[in-house]
Amino acid sequence: MRKSGILLSLSSIYGEYGIGDMGQGAYDFADFLKKSGQSFWQLLPLCRTDRFGSPYSSPSVFAGNPYYISVEKLYEQGLLTLPEKNSAKTGGYKADYAFLNKTRGVLLEKAAERLKRGTELERFIHENGGWLMPYALYTVLREKKGMSAAECMKLSKPEREKLYAVCNREIQKVCAVQYLFFFQWFNLKNYVNNNRVQLIGDIPVYTAYDSADVWENKELFMLDENCRPVFVAGCPPDDFSPDGQNWGNPVYNWTEHEKDDFRWWRSRFAHAGRLYDAVRIDHFRGFYSAYAVPAGRRDAREGRWLPSPGEKLVSVIKRDFPSLPVIAEDLGFITDEVREFFSRSGFPGMKVMQFSFSEDGERPYSFPENSVCYTGTHDNMTLCQWAAQGGEDVCRAMDYYGVNRVTGLPEAVIRGSMECRSSLCVIPMQDWLKKGADSRMNVPGTAQGNWGYRMAKGELSDELARKIRKSAVLYGRI
Repeated sequence: MRKSGILLSLSSIYGEYGIGDMGQGAYDFADFLKKSGQSFWQLLPLCRTDRFGSPYSSPSVFAGNPYYISVEKLYEQGLLTLPEKNSAKTGGYKADYAFLNKTRGVLLEKAAERLKRGTELERFIHENGGWLMPYALYTVLREKKGMSAAECMKLSKPEREKLYAVCNREIQKVCAVQYLFFFQWFNLKNYVNNNRVQLIGDIPVYTAYDSADVWENKELFMLDENCRPVFVAGCPPDDFSPDGQNWGNPVYNWTEHEKDDFRWWRSRFAHAGRLYDAVRIDHFRGFYSAYAVPAGRRDAREGRWLPSPGEKLVSVIKRDFPSLPVIAEDLGFITDEVREFFSRSGFPGMKVMQFSFSEDGERPYSFPENSVCYTGTHDNMTLCQWAAQGGEDVCRAMDYYGVNRVTGLPEAVIRGSMECRSSLCVIPMQDWLKKGADSRMNVPGTAQGNWGYRMAKGELSDELARKIRKSAVLYGRI
């Protein structure tokens, strides 16, 4: 069945509290999706971000981002006072990570202290203890006790067990904040699903070195005797990045993963299956082989490809989660062997319109049905920015769609995306809103200045909803 959806990070929802959250703005967007005839809301990862706002370098792939907790809803629950609620407001139209990093933690601790300790909280801690307790202790050690990641990594198991008792009060606060996150998330998810809209989540392949995931599972990563990474993940040099990309995430020790039938990965997919209705696996080619850069290098010129378990891991995912729809991000450095691996997986891959008009790009007429078409992803320019830059790719797109003026190209590309054979078409909200360069979500290979885009409240108009719905009807995606 042909369907369509919109890509929008939760952080990009409008509001007064420094970042998009699970408050009224998210519910309004769910209503907008319903009015627009959309079947899916695709999100970026909900996990905690690094200090620059990237959800792809998280201190936990399981923990929810506390900044997404709605301050308004905490106030409605009686967990914050009116002055406390007002103190969380901030101006500006971009996500304000500096303000959030400075103020939001203290505010959420106050809400956690006022939360009644009851059966629901105890059940949440019990059901999620496998990842929650290590995450809570690691958070306390890093953020309250001032320990470095290296110092945490060197703690022995007996030392860690003692710290659980010593830090119990602070650990309980971290657990309570996570409870508040997931309480609000599942309420929002139920509302979205009742609107007959499904949620596509995002599973980052890698996690940060400075994370509870590495701390609790050191044997699953390629670390040296001092618990430091031997290799870090990245991408080789190409036309877009002559030095390659050094992401800094530790590379997996796949031999250890295979010993327990990929227990850690199975827990990740089980967690994702509860949070979302479908998932996109970021950098899926990392399941076939990983570009490993020797730790300590500034660029990625000296990296090499290390084998990953490939079909062994895919078969485990299919075996244990047969009803969870998966989208495989199949972009990047792709060889014939990798293409065959993608094909054998059976997962739909991604077709990005901005890439399809390169000299050797795959033109939209040839997109297979078992694929997901995007005008662009969170790593791409917005369509308006892409069209405005000109160049041979843009000229080919104009010829392809018979467009005489650059200003008419973005809408033509959206129409072409909705029209193509791909069973699912996902359009970033910025492209429906005709946003330019200042609304780009991320520039790969850069650490700062990303992840800030947010909508303005009045942009979710009935007129735009009618326009999107008309397109969905016209191209058979209702």
